[in-house]
Amino acid sequence: RDTRDGAEKKISVQNHGQSSGGAACRAVAEQRAEQWRSSVQRKDAERKKKIS
Repeated sequence: RDTRDGAEKKISVQNHGQSSGGAACRAVAEQRAEQWRSSVQRKDAERKKKIS
């Protein structure tokens, strides 16, 4: 019984680590997407300036 409780605790700790890691990955991905969008908008603005 003690060993099973220990295994369950270990699994829950691993799952928690994975979920928090996933949240960090998501934050980084959102940051990159935001940077990419702003760089695209900047390029569009420069292109429009050249046209006008």
